Formats: sequence, C-alpha cells, structure tokens
Amino acid sequence: MILPIRELAAACKARGVLVLVDGAHALGQIPVDVGALGVDFWLGNGHKWLYSPKGSAVLWVRPELQGMVEPTVISWEGRGATHFQLAFSYVGTTDVSRTLAMGAALAFRRSVGTEAEIMGYMHDLAVKGGGLLARSWGTELLFADTSRFAAMVDVRVPTTNVTLVHLIGPALMARYNTFVPIYDLFGVGGATPNTFYARVSCQIYTELSDLQHLADSVKAIIAAGG
Repeated sequence: MILPIRELAAACKARGVLVLVDGAHALGQIPVDVGALGVDFWLGNGHKWLYSPKGSAVLWVRPELQGMVEPTVISWEGRGATHFQLAFSYVGTTDVSRTLAMGAALAFRRSVGTEAEIMGYMHDLAVKGGGLLARSWGTELLFADTSRFAAMVDVRVPTTNVTLVHLIGPALMARYNTFVPIYDLFGVGGATPNTFYARVSCQIYTELSDLQHLADSVKAIIAAGG
C-alpha cells in the first residue's frame, strides 16, 4: 500500500520526532522525491523493482544530520567533500560491483520505456490482475481503492484452512512453476482469524495471462487438498 509519508512525517516532526523511512520497495515502483517528503533518513533497495543486484541500495540522510550516521565498517580509503561521503564511499573491502550495476539497471529501464510508462504498466496490471484474481477466487482486494496500490496487489485467498494455505506455496513452485507469498491478516484492522491474502507483484515481464495462471493454479491446489 502506498503510505502518506509526507503527512506522517509532518505529524512526527511537529512533535520533535526524527523520521526514518524504510522504502525497500519504492525504487522503481513509485516516483521518489526524497527531499519533498520531509523525512530525516531514507533507505531504498535496488534489487526489488529497480532491477539491480541484491545488496544494491540507496541511503539518504538530511545533510545537517549526517554526523549522526556512521558505517558499520570503517576505512581510511574513502573520498568525499564531507565526512559522511568519505566514510561511506569506501566501506572496508565490500564488493562494489552491485552498486556500480545500478547504472546499468537504470540504462535498462530507459531501453524499456519512460519511468511513467513502466510504472503505469505495472500499476494497470496490478489493478486488472487483482480484479481477475478476486473474481476467480470469489473474494476481494485488501483495499477497494486501487489507487492505494502501486505494482503490488493483495487479494484474499479462497480458503481459511491453515494447513492447506501452507501447502499452496510449495505446490505452486513444484507443479505450476510460479509462486506468490501468502500471509495471515489476523489482528490487523479487526480481521477475523485465518484471513489469508496473497501479495501479488506485477512486473514489466508479467502479463494478465500470468495472473490467470496463478488464479487457476491456486484453485486447483485447494480443490486437490494441497
């Protein structure tokens, strides 16, 4: 779900609270203007939606607070105009190839389309695919307002059988060459026990037929009892 970070940050800052945003899925999935969010610290992974390797990420710290942050491994070989830049530019003997590959990931994205086109395709697929799954399973989306989704959509799974739900993931991989994470919403927003949702990711390399395949596969697994 897309969270109102700017409003949440403003409410925290009004009470003297520092704000750190874990934007793990943000890069490549939604537009990001960190400076406009009013936060103090911002983190985002590259390997989820930006298409760069695991371990590639972005750390942003408000300039006046950079003295508070140090890397976990120190080295004297860094370069930079400030201590923050110097400390983080060379962190021990870490493999920097994953960070350097972020440039190639951005180049790949430009070869596919504009950021608006990429994000628009994924969001449109999430909306259409979420509706397809809900109709096929006879259930509903976690949120009826589809503007609250970006490229990920949550759809209730058509079973409350805990044992059966735990078998869906392995069966999807073993028999249907696909996978979707499923979680229990119990305790969140007054949800009843054994209310399970599938968290579906819609990428540039997926299409509506893939989500139809997921819908049919989950129904077949449930019908077979696992």
